[in-house]
Order: sequence, then structure tokens, then C-alpha cells
Amino acid sequence: MKNLKHITKAQAVAMFEDYKNISASGVAFSSLSYLVDVNESKTVGGEKLLKKFVKINATIGSDYEKKVNRIVENKQGEVINFVAQPQFGKEYYIEGSPVVRDTKTQEKRYLVFICENHTKPSEHKMYIASTMQEVTKEQVWNSDYITPAGLNPKEYTSGRGAVDQENDFAFRTVDFANLKGFVIGGTDYRIID
Repeated sequence: MKNLKHITKAQAVAMFEDYKNISASGVAFSSLSYLVDVNESKTVGGEKLLKKFVKINATIGSDYEKKVNRIVENKQGEVINFVAQPQFGKEYYIEGSPVVRDTKTQEKRYLVFICENHTKPSEHKMYIASTMQEVTKEQVWNSDYITPAGLNPKEYTSGRGAVDQENDFAFRTVDFANLKGFVIGGTDYRIID
């Protein structure tokens, strides 16, 4: 049974900023829970029409560049020197920390993590944002709710296409304001504000 601990968003940010206290090796496996906008959904009045709640296993602290190079060499038999481009509008500000901040305000914080494509969310629910009514993808994946680009997504893989489809993974960021909880080191942290 996991140890349950309630913390604030500020405490969660502080934990990940001082990441060496969580993971001496620099990498940790976690289950993350968060509520975010559906990227492909249309925007009306400055708000996305759809939101999703996701609970997924993630790797925190993994170096994106090294991961791409390692996959391409070890699994695909090629040697490249992949160099990641900076994240648009976000910057790392503490070496070794999986936390980035908004470059414009310097205030907003995001957790950076990797999800393997073969890892399916243990929980995934979609909602109409205005009412928080739960819906299925089949009900809303149409031109009423989804942008044309979202309905016709481009096929691409990590490393600007260097990683083969079967080895692909997702590099993600989640605003700490949207993070609802996480499990690390046998402790289930629930965010209370």
C-alpha cells in the first residue's frame, strides 16, 4: 500500500526543482494525473472546447537528446548526433531539474516528462469544458469540436523524425496548475489546491 501525502502545488514545484532529493540517479518513474485542454480541440472565446483527465506512467528526468540518440543507435543501428531544439516559450533554469519556466513571465512552471508510446493511460476521460460533462472521443471527434488540423494529424516521430514509429515516445510538459497528483518512490502525492 502506498503512503498518501497531501501537498500544495508550490510544494510539488519545490520537490521537482530540488530533484536530487527525489532521484539520486536523475531519473524516476512515476504515475502522473493531470487535467488539461485537448490540443486538437477548437477554441471559442479564448477557451478550448474540450478537456481531458489523464493518469499515465511517465519517466521524469530523462534527457531528450540522449534518449533519441540512444534509441537510434541501440534499436535502429544508426549513429547520429541529434541536438534538441529549445522549447518554444519555456526554459530550463535549474540544472538537472525536470522543471521549466515560462520565458516571458519567469513565473509559470511546467513539469517535463517522457511517455513511451506503448504505455497506455490507466485513466483517460474527456470532458466538454464548459459543463465538465464526460464524453467519449467518438462523440466529439468531429468538425464541431476538433480543428481541421486535429482531424488530419501529420505523422511524425520524436527526434524530428529520427526515431522509427515502433520506438517512438512522447516528450511532454504539464503546467503545475493542471497537475492533480503523482506517485514517486512509493508515495502517492495528491495536490490539494
